[in-house]
Amino acid sequence: YSAGQLRNAGYTAKQLVDFNSVKYILSILDNANYTIDQLKLADFSALELVTYNSSKFTLSSLVSANYNATELKEANFSAVDLVTINSSIFTINELVNAKYLPDELKDAGFTYNDMSSFNFSLLNLNRAFTAKELREVGFTLNQLISEDANILPSQLRDAGYSLQELKDVGLLPIRLREG
Repeated sequence: YSAGQLRNAGYTAKQLVDFNSVKYILSILDNANYTIDQLKLADFSALELVTYNSSKFTLSSLVSANYNATELKEANFSAVDLVTINSSIFTINELVNAKYLPDELKDAGFTYNDMSSFNFSLLNLNRAFTAKELREVGFTLNQLISEDANILPSQLRDAGYSLQELKDVGLLPIRLREG
């Protein structure tokens, strides 16, 4: 029997895949007109669907089928994509849980204040915000010169710190040549 005949007889995509995952692959099930919801129940990932046919399996259709932010990130959708399509579903909590980083969140329109409760490392924050922006939200010079921050002396200068301030916190002359 064909996959279409089996679908018409009431077999689910999951039942077919569980019965024979070598025979009942995505293309066969799609050609048998199983819906995206049925394919999701058969454990096809968002990435598999998009890789198979990105014009049919769009972000909008994946969201309608209740793929979550983590699954959509794995399918290479950006935080901007998710917030643009539905900011009420894809909140900062959802995006952080999906492991989007501060630079990706900032691109999606979130501010440092939106991110401040998530305990991102200073290194990750430095990828999204300038030393000046980090200074403005309360990071101290000692925090900004830590190796964890990976901030160059030129960035500290651009943040408004004087040479005397850099000297006073123990920044060595050799480091001042780094930027």
